[in-house]
Amino acid sequence: MKFFFLFFLLTLSLFSGVITLNEEKLLLHRNTYLLNENIFIEDALKHSDFIKNNNLSVFLRKQFTKNYWLKIPLKNTLNKELDKTLLFYWKNINLQVYYSKDNKIIETKSVSDGINNGISYYSFIIGPNEESTIYIKVNDHPLVDDFSAAYIINTEQLISEISNYGSVYKHGLLFGILLTILFASLFMYFMTSLKSYFYYVLFVMSIIFITSNLHWSFYSALSPYLEKSILYNIMKVANPFSILMTLTLFTKEFFDLKYKHATINSILNFYMLSCILMVIIQFIFSNGSLIIFYPGILLPGFILIGLIMLKQDKLQASLYSIAMILLIYPLFMESFIRIFNFDGVQNMNNYLQVTSTLCSLCLSIVTYIKLLSILEEKRQFEKEILARSRFSAMGEMIANIAHQWRQPLSHLSSIVVNIDMHSQLDKLSPKTLQDKLNEMHLQIRHMTNTIEDFMNFFSQKKQKSTFSCKEIIDDSLSFMRTSFESNHIQIYTQCDAMFEINTYKNELIQVIITILTNAKDALKDNPEEDRKIYFKTSKNEISISDNAGGIDSKIIHRIFEPYFSTKLEKNGTGLGLYTAKIIMENNIKGSIQVANNKRGAEFILKLP
Repeated sequence: MKFFFLFFLLTLSLFSGVITLNEEKLLLHRNTYLLNENIFIEDALKHSDFIKNNNLSVFLRKQFTKNYWLKIPLKNTLNKELDKTLLFYWKNINLQVYYSKDNKIIETKSVSDGINNGISYYSFIIGPNEESTIYIKVNDHPLVDDFSAAYIINTEQLISEISNYGSVYKHGLLFGILLTILFASLFMYFMTSLKSYFYYVLFVMSIIFITSNLHWSFYSALSPYLEKSILYNIMKVANPFSILMTLTLFTKEFFDLKYKHATINSILNFYMLSCILMVIIQFIFSNGSLIIFYPGILLPGFILIGLIMLKQDKLQASLYSIAMILLIYPLFMESFIRIFNFDGVQNMNNYLQVTSTLCSLCLSIVTYIKLLSILEEKRQFEKEILARSRFSAMGEMIANIAHQWRQPLSHLSSIVVNIDMHSQLDKLSPKTLQDKLNEMHLQIRHMTNTIEDFMNFFSQKKQKSTFSCKEIIDDSLSFMRTSFESNHIQIYTQCDAMFEINTYKNELIQVIITILTNAKDALKDNPEEDRKIYFKTSKNEISISDNAGGIDSKIIHRIFEPYFSTKLEKNGTGLGLYTAKIIMENNIKGSIQVANNKRGAEFILKLP
């Protein structure tokens, strides 16, 4: 037992500074040796000042020198020959690789990443139970190098390893999901014109660029036309900068922070300015390759924003917070690794592909929920506008009824006086009394009909009915006739007798009355003898026009906007035509259009 224990200790002492090889994939970051000198290979073989390093990624990210040496001692622990490949994920490198056995150079090879997205490799064969050493001279490169990871793998796995590294998109699933989200969001933006969708589209585009390495394709395409160091800095900065900026803009717009939380909005504005400042520093200082990652340390603040906004909307803020956790983990870790040289996960791009896709799905859902809430608010707003419009119409109708009752009431009063006078003079015969009573009955029936029309118009029952064009025009004019007569407005109608309409009658009457009211107000500026309104019908259309001169061409395109009125000095609310548009489109399922003709304004009601 003691013999085996001593043998185990001896084995550890022999191989503690050597990388042992077997059939498994090996992450290369421990038991490597570094020499910070610019010497030839002959001197490197004899040099005894190589310093053991157990954290290769930390050293390479610090980039202390322009030229230095790496020494990688290897030991095959198997009783068979191994065909191995040293695989680097290291952008902008120029390496000279020397493979040695027994302190003699067996093979020399120049290795660079070229345009292969930062992937380079060196293949070698090591015999059974054999020891060898790889020396690597890292030469100066015009661009800032960017080390991600290094592995020793079986050579037969090289093609699959390269094709799969950092790109789940090769399988198409995540890339397809993100593209679907991108085009769906772009479509929703064009449909709704919501800024939050626009910033979300830019955010998803940034995610696709950074996780699919498309930016390096642009680098290859533009490299013949721009200085490579400048182009590389642009591409390197574009990734984190685009995500940070689009995420900030989306957050500001999504939560409407400018109006609902000014303090957070100001903080985010300062954050964007700091990102821009980091970009400027990146280009000023040649050693500023890590500068752009400093704002990434503050990314958890977006999770805090989501938690703060829980008071505003729990569901939306919760989903936003989950999305931020999914997105920020790999980005924050990347920034943490880059800045503090933490030897954690070697390649965060794999994680970012998955988490960013899940994040985009969450944000897509929460943006859709936000859209539904906006649409619901719009429906409630339109409902309120319709109610206010009805109350406004009710007030005008009551005024019209009072005006229309004035003459019958005056007539009734004169009949009563006449009966009383005949009675006092003993000249009230039964026939005279009956005639007067019949006359009173006619006046009362006229007044009753007016009230019934009023009650029918404001009835809460909504039921489609079929009626003629003439009927709808006559019913609409019945509410306005007295007002038109007092304002000396003449009505001209040209109706198709065969034209019948099947829709909500009272709704259509309200639309026509709104147009007639606007025409009446416009015609008051005309001479009394030249105030005219024209009705004309054709298949599925009702045209209502006047001779008031038309609507100013500068504002005619805004005539159906809420709270837009040309009668502000006359206490116009600006809701009448907006309400008419809502009724025509949402209730009647038709449309309303306006244009100027030779005489004045013309409104066309298109019916389904």
